[in-house]
Amino acid sequence: MCKTLNRKYIYKYGEKKEDVEIVENMLNRMRNSGTFKGENFANIYYEKYIVEESNKAIVICHGFSECIEKYHEIIYYFLNEGFSVYIMEHRGHGRSGCLSKSCNTQVEVESFDYYVKDLKTFLNEIVLKDKRFNNNLYLFAHSMGGAIGTIFLENNHGYFKKVILNSPMFRINTREYSHIKCKLIAKFLILMGKGESFIFGQKPFEEEENLEASGTSDKLRHGLYHKFLLENPILRRGGGSIHWYKEAARATDYLMKKRNIERIDTPILLFKSEFDSYVDTKFHDDFKKVAKDCELIEVKGSKHEGFFEKDEILYDYLDKIFKFLEENN
Repeated sequence: MCKTLNRKYIYKYGEKKEDVEIVENMLNRMRNSGTFKGENFANIYYEKYIVEESNKAIVICHGFSECIEKYHEIIYYFLNEGFSVYIMEHRGHGRSGCLSKSCNTQVEVESFDYYVKDLKTFLNEIVLKDKRFNNNLYLFAHSMGGAIGTIFLENNHGYFKKVILNSPMFRINTREYSHIKCKLIAKFLILMGKGESFIFGQKPFEEEENLEASGTSDKLRHGLYHKFLLENPILRRGGGSIHWYKEAARATDYLMKKRNIERIDTPILLFKSEFDSYVDTKFHDDFKKVAKDCELIEVKGSKHEGFFEKDEILYDYLDKIFKFLEENN
């Protein structure tokens, strides 16, 4: 354990079996799981971890191709800070099933709007059934989950007290190709019946570990999660379909409209990563300029996943999160 600002974080999580067991044993004791009916009658899987003596809770909205297990360490830290935790697996991810007709590790979605509607159903039917959290509910949303959460905030008021957006998908990084060009190509390929093909450069889940191409520079955390996926094939996800890209691009266009950003009245802590290759961080700056109450922090040395980074990055990152959650409460 490493102590910082009176908090204990696990040193080199994933290196020692006993440290992982501490986290897993606690989560196993506290876990309650279930499913609810999302849009289009999809069975959406969720887990909740309730701190009985507390009246505050945080909802985690995960990113593209992920499952709940990637968040076990940060769930553990939230629980230690007295937050009950709710997390669902988005449609097409993990235990919420695969929507692709061509590959069982491909990410597909009927409409990006369904992700947002599923989140609202989760909040109304599962999370807020516990009246303790009505005025003390928070959101931690990462990457694709950040896009889902932002669209939700733009259209729904009064749900969350504060929000943390980590490397939100405000614009997919299409590298040397322009956003407009990629959208046009995607629309053309869908018209040609190629919508189920993988996005250029993306593939099915690969069993060989590839730290360099991942969203973290931490070999231990990445290795632990990859090993878990190798042992649980049903939870593996790789790249997305061209149709998924079209839906995601449409969603980012919507959420970045000035009039939509201006509708958000919830305080936001927005993390952008110094070495993010997955999303275009310029749009984090653009969002900050328009948002009413948004603190923007660049996480130095971090790739896309600040919550999954090396200790020297993660500890300061977590301290900033808990400071933000404590302020004015």
